[in-house]
Parts: sequence; structure tokens; C-alpha cells
Amino acid sequence: MSTFEVRKGLENVYVATTKIAYIDGEKGVLLYCGYPIDVLVEKSNYEEVCFLLLNQRLPTKKEYEEFRRKLAEERTVPQEVIEILRRIPKKTHPMDALRTSVSALSGFDPLSGSTSVEANYEMAIRILAKAPTLAAAFYRIR
Repeated sequence: MSTFEVRKGLENVYVATTKIAYIDGEKGVLLYCGYPIDVLVEKSNYEEVCFLLLNQRLPTKKEYEEFRRKLAEERTVPQEVIEILRRIPKKTHPMDALRTSVSALSGFDPLSGSTSVEANYEMAIRILAKAPTLAAAFYRIR
């Protein structure tokens, strides 16, 4: 019988190689696509950072307006998912509620099960659009 070690957190755990983020915990460095997190927090907003994470660059003014419009079009959450949030115990941590409700969204996405790059991009946009709505809904429900 083999045994394995369960570690708390991600210290010394290698998950993947990515171009999106760079972390140096010892030096206190967190970069998203080359931008320090503190600069993004100070000078960017949710939509710009979402675009950055999806496209590995900040948007032009025209791209920003189009991306913002697309997020606004996709922010409505199916009532069935809101009902799931109502049934979750109110003591549930908000991140657990968000994770659960995002998982439930997959059943309502017309591209669910699609694996193309284009489909994944569209599904990511829908999740990014709905996440603030889900967080606000759970806050109101609690």
C-alpha cells in the first residue's frame, strides 16, 4: 500500500508553468503578465485585468470598450443558480459559495463540453462576467 503526503498550501508543490503569473514569495513579488500586482490594483480595474489575464496584454481603448460591453451583456445569472446560492448554508465561506455557483453555471452554458480555444475563451468571458453578480447575490442572501 502506498502512502502520500498531504501538504497545506502550495509550498514546494509544482503545479504548472505559466506565462500569466510570476510569484517570488521570498521577495514579495507577484506579477500578472509582467505587471506588478500593486500597479494593477492602483491603476487598472476589473475589466482591464480580466482582459490582461485572457490576452496576456492590456487592451486598447477600443478593445476595452468592446470587452466591457461583452461582460455587461453576460452578467445575468440563471435563476436556478441563484436558488442554489439560497440553499447554501449562510455560514459558508463566500469563496466556497462562488466555486459552487460557478460549477453550476456549466450546465447552463451552450458551449459546455466544447474544448476549442475559442469556446474556452467565450466560456471564460461568461464566468468573468457572472462572478461579480454571484458574489453580490451571495452577499445579499447572507
